Amino acid sequence: MHDGRRRGPRRRGDVDRPTRRERQILVALSRGSSYEDVAESLGVTINTVRTHVRSLYAKLGVRTKTAAVIAGIELGLIAWPRR
Repeated sequence: MHDGRRRGPRRRGDVDRPTRRERQILVALSRGSSYEDVAESLGVTINTVRTHVRSLYAKLGVRTKTAAVIAGIELGLIAWPRR
């Protein structure tokens, strides 16, 4: 089964740090928010959210929302999600 991550080792110092806005979006995604919900809560368009998500995925070296959340937790960017 493919977990959505790109291959290769990852260490804390190897990643470009996500912006404050990208971290806000990552937290929202970790809580199960849709792109639409994120856009509304941040007062931006869904296309802006998608742009931030693409940048975040590239920085984390992942391809899926789940992999982004896991990487965010592992790298100390976000805390374990609470509902």
